[in-house]
Amino acid sequence: MNEALPEVQPAKTIISIGNLPETATAVFEYVRTLLIVRATPLKVESMGLQAHATLIPEKWDTWDTKDCEAATTLYDMIARHEKKIEDEIGDIINKAHKLHSGMTAARKDIYAGISSGDKKAPMLKENLMESIRRWRNREEEKAVVEARRLDDIKRKEAEEKLLAEALERQKEADALKAEGHTELAAEVAKEANAILEEEVFVPPTVLMDTTPKGGPKRQKYWKFQVIDFSAVQDDYKLINESKIKRQVANQELKHGIKGIKVWQE
Repeated sequence: MNEALPEVQPAKTIISIGNLPETATAVFEYVRTLLIVRATPLKVESMGLQAHATLIPEKWDTWDTKDCEAATTLYDMIARHEKKIEDEIGDIINKAHKLHSGMTAARKDIYAGISSGDKKAPMLKENLMESIRRWRNREEEKAVVEARRLDDIKRKEAEEKLLAEALERQKEADALKAEGHTELAAEVAKEANAILEEEVFVPPTVLMDTTPKGGPKRQKYWKFQVIDFSAVQDDYKLINESKIKRQVANQELKHGIKGIKVWQE
């Protein structure tokens, strides 16, 4: 299928990105410059506050009144500095958050109608995926049935061919016997019986895969069935603890359970 997709011409701009620089590089340069201009003096002030802290004894239990006053003053300076940081840098963070939210909403809007990424709320892609997989499963089932039908035909033809060959050999044996060649007739008759006992082998039919390429990936799963529980290794056997606990609680173990010890505490 090489048909071109239909061209959609929107009547107006359907996604607005607002008043933003034209390129990602410009956005980066704008944010970096803004951060450097605002953040550099703030960082210098933070380092200055850390330097002030070195003038105050680290252990509070060694302070005198002047030390506590200095610590209180430094604390108030840090609190004011924190507010200044939030006022200066928080504004950039809020704008970046709004930009992120806007771009996320734009992406969601672009995806709307074609893909949701959620099987519980399928859209075009998910519906196509489900339809394609259902169609593939149906075609694979049909292919299996068709292969079996063709195998049955080939097996029947092979059996009929062997039967005809055996009958022909039996006719030869009868003719030889009628001519008095008893021993040779017995050998030919033995060959005829061997042909009838011969197991018919028919190579399995392999049908050409006509499934369109592409689409959702094919999912295959390993399955299992226990055919001999006694042969299963102990590592793969589980004790039914809930049933045992229920019986123990209800005092239903009059005769006990082989291999299990039950006691009362």
